Amino acid sequence: LANRKTVSIHPGGTDLSVALTTTKTRKQNKPASVQHKSVMKKEFQKMAKAVINQ
Repeated sequence: LANRKTVSIHPGGTDLSVALTTTKTRKQNKPASVQHKSVMKKEFQKMAKAVINQ
């Protein structure tokens, strides 16, 4: 595959949270468990650093 690891960012909800979704590179043949979702509710600098490190 060309893009084995992808990162997606969505608004988390009504508060100032961000939902970060990444794909797992070793689970490409199992579609049910290929995505890892996490909701980040910390300050902006920490969330931006976490997204950059992905």
